[in-house]
Amino acid sequence: MNQQWTDTFRQEIAGFQNTIGAFDRGELDRKAYKGISGGLGSYAQRDPAKHMLRLRIAGGRLTLERLKFLAETVEREQVSRLKLTTCETVQLHDLAADQVPGIMAAAIGCGICSDRPYDEAMAAQDKSGLVKINEHNGVVLVCKQHPIFDYVLSTYRKDMEHGGAPIQRQYFYNKEAAFEDFALRSGLVDEKKLFTETELKLLHAGLVKLRTEDQELDKDGMESVAALVERIEDIVPELGKKERTFDFMKLFSPLENVRER
Repeated sequence: MNQQWTDTFRQEIAGFQNTIGAFDRGELDRKAYKGISGGLGSYAQRDPAKHMLRLRIAGGRLTLERLKFLAETVEREQVSRLKLTTCETVQLHDLAADQVPGIMAAAIGCGICSDRPYDEAMAAQDKSGLVKINEHNGVVLVCKQHPIFDYVLSTYRKDMEHGGAPIQRQYFYNKEAAFEDFALRSGLVDEKKLFTETELKLLHAGLVKLRTEDQELDKDGMESVAALVERIEDIVPELGKKERTFDFMKLFSPLENVRER
């Protein structure tokens, strides 16, 4: 990582510390917070007191130094859940608000970040500063550092009839959106096989209800449902596990009425 980028990112983290603090105090609603935190790879879970931090390991290069950092972080911060994803990231779950900025800052030291979309050692950069991240089936994913938005990403098709000139270019200020668009446009992912976030939330609600109310599910069925619920919660962190609270007066009042009769 170059020093200029490192200094810029540390400034972003300092600003984000105020943002996540405001959300934790109830001064910022979930939608507004998500619009800010998502750009830095962090999301509030269903329980707003718990947060998920997605650390990006550019190129998926999980070196010994990075493994050591993750192991020490899990032990020091008492992280209850850590997940390695198929998107070159590591997710830390159930974090308190005051833990997130500190872990972000510490991760920079070993080349792990929650913001930068490419690995400097593996990406190709031209004279204008445009970095090519990936190319497949004539579709290209690129990004360029921006003085205001840090990084602007874009996808485009190569016009092979005109020397590979870029056409149908689309711009993104969010890494996940850019990577998803590239996967769809290049054919790496079949759009017909994908669910929207709304559809995933509906599926999650149905599966949770099935798990709690269906008395005919056997052990294998229960385990399959639980695995699906967990996978959806990985994709939509705000659906993460939340402790249930019970109204004992409401729960036992029918029994009291029976006794009185």
